[in-house]
Amino acid sequence: MANRYFEGVNHAEIYAKFRPVPPQTLIATIIAYLKQKYLGPLDTVLDIGCGSGQSTQVLASHFNSVIGLDISEAQIKMAIKAETNENIQYKVSASEKLK
Repeated sequence: MANRYFEGVNHAEIYAKFRPVPPQTLIATIIAYLKQKYLGPLDTVLDIGCGSGQSTQVLASHFNSVIGLDISEAQIKMAIKAETNENIQYKVSASEKLK
């Protein structure tokens, strides 16, 4: 079984405080790649292992719907607390349980 770090409230707060936001050049590269591969609007994206939502929030302006998933309830609570985008949903979920 894997170690499950950052699940406690204190760990989630520290993670949210010090985890950097992904650089815009990275996001631009990802979006350009997706637009090249998929015609039409970018509808929905899953951010698996979203933690406290830094990447999820950056993706929100590029998709109609963004779903952030993390196994840690404390991380999801931090993400929801910081959220300002209406097109984002956060859910507690283990990636192994996705179908």
